[in-house]
Amino acid sequence: MNIIHTEPYNNTFLKRFTFNKKLGSGSFSTVYSVYDKLNSRTVALKINTNNKCFKNEINILSKLKSKEKNNIIKLLESFYYDNTEYTILKMYDISLKEYIKNYTSSVDETTNIARKINNGMIYLKKNNIIHCDIKPDNILFKDSKLKDIVIIDFGISLSKNKIYNHNVIQTIYYRAPEILLGTKFDYKIDMWSLGCVIYEIFYRTPLFPYKKNDELFLNQNIILDSPNSNFIKKFPTIHSFYDNINSPTYLLHKGLIYAFKHYRFMELHTESSIINLVLTCCKWDPLERPYPEKFII
Repeated sequence: MNIIHTEPYNNTFLKRFTFNKKLGSGSFSTVYSVYDKLNSRTVALKINTNNKCFKNEINILSKLKSKEKNNIIKLLESFYYDNTEYTILKMYDISLKEYIKNYTSSVDETTNIARKINNGMIYLKKNNIIHCDIKPDNILFKDSKLKDIVIIDFGISLSKNKIYNHNVIQTIYYRAPEILLGTKFDYKIDMWSLGCVIYEIFYRTPLFPYKKNDELFLNQNIILDSPNSNFIKKFPTIHSFYDNINSPTYLLHKGLIYAFKHYRFMELHTESSIINLVLTCCKWDPLERPYPEKFII
């Protein structure tokens, strides 16, 4: 049961917690490993800097039941203290981002991790939640065996029917075309991100390491080939990227010409079982992507 307190059990903050080390930081929070003297345990203490994201994450995690069984992080407690919002989370092992830096994954290890992430996404969909930021930073291993994971960070997650802002969801490396193009989206944006993550686990480099939306869109085309003409025609803002919107033969961007190189991508990536998973997730048209419960890994 998740309990929200106005103060940490009436103990002063510094008396209750001993800080061990910083675990990471993002746009809206910083996370530390701390020893909680009140409960005699080491936990992850998340210091939140965005009230909206804090409340959103608490609401979502409070709603979900049997979280760890379904590969979702366990919330222990949340409280306000000295005008700052804190979340106490169960302490887990390394992040998938750290794992990728330090380990080479076999096909079986990659598919096992992907299966666990997808299991968490199935559970989120059952509860009408779109995570909106699936990426290696937001996946933690449960323990040092590195066999099971939990999905974390629900600050920008959305309920299916909630009003959304395309500009604040999905880290750009893992951003789906629907978000780039500002059109309607659903759980399929998390599937696109999962495809990018699967690639990164196995090949140890991001699939789309670009920091600007136009560069990302350009390189999505280069690697995947262009969308079909019906898709292109729906979005006038992208027409200038193609020599011919009915049957593109090359790309145009900032006065330069770029060739489609999907054939070359396939030649360089010979592990078909991994690439097939990636390309199943990373389809231009979200209608052609599976929902997580239909994704066979």
